[in-house]
Amino acid sequence: MKNKNGRYLAKKKKKFPMLWFFLILIALLLIGIVLIANHKEEPQTILGNDVTESKDNNQNTNSIAIPGYEAITLAANTKKQSTALKNPSHNMCLFRISLILEDGTVLWVSDYVKPGEISDNIELSKELEPGTYPNSMLKYECFTMDGNLSPLNGAETKLTLIVK
Repeated sequence: MKNKNGRYLAKKKKKFPMLWFFLILIALLLIGIVLIANHKEEPQTILGNDVTESKDNNQNTNSIAIPGYEAITLAANTKKQSTALKNPSHNMCLFRISLILEDGTVLWVSDYVKPGEISDNIELSKELEPGTYPNSMLKYECFTMDGNLSPLNGAETKLTLIVK
């Protein structure tokens, strides 16, 4: 392109897109650093996917939602864990949950867990060495909330324990 005097003008280079890219990148890095620095160690509540056992697909008092897990990670060489398990809020029963190794060793049994609440943090019956424990099991025992604690249907779900 020529100016009024007939000379060619140099094209202006656009520096702003690259400058904006770096500014946004730096801002995202700073936000990530702040979030990591402010992270506090709190109990890890394992929620899982709810697997409903029922005669029909409706949410009613005849159905019990059982959380399913592929794996749970635990700390090695300590009995006290920062993991708790939940009874889904739409259940109409109490849970008692047991964590069991493949060989039948019972690692933990919860107190009764009300719907919508989480268990106390898991405290194992024995310390586990680091490793993977396949074919472990969560056993769910379900009880009425009418004061009689009458047993209801339960479930046993397989999972892998990852101990680090």
